[in-house]
Amino acid sequence: MLLTVPRINDYRGGFNLLGLGDIVLPGLLMSFGARLDAAGKLVELCTSAASGAGPTDRTRRWSLRSLLCGSYLTSLTLAYAIGLLGANVAVHLMKHGQPALLYLVPACLGAIRRPRRQEGRRLTEPRSPPDWK
Repeated sequence: MLLTVPRINDYRGGFNLLGLGDIVLPGLLMSFGARLDAAGKLVELCTSAASGAGPTDRTRRWSLRSLLCGSYLTSLTLAYAIGLLGANVAVHLMKHGQPALLYLVPACLGAIRRPRRQEGRRLTEPRSPPDWK
């Protein structure tokens, strides 16, 4: 299945093709990021309820930095948009079709494994197998 997107400023009326895999695979990663955000908020609420403290100022305060850097879903959505823009720029510069996943995968995986996030490192680093003795 292919989606056809009309080219901008093309006097011949050409189309760019976007495959279903270019949407589904990053979408699965975004749904994983949304689930990870929800699980993190649930753990934070449970630990604050268990300690008897109310919600912290960090959970109540909204800022642009917390929206852009605080959740996996937002950072993955921005990374997907940047990767798709990179794929379209590559198609425009090279005048030839490019695989969009070539640009989408590094952008999305870079958003998951940011240097300031410890849980991103724990998700992507290899672990030793458990000892079943």
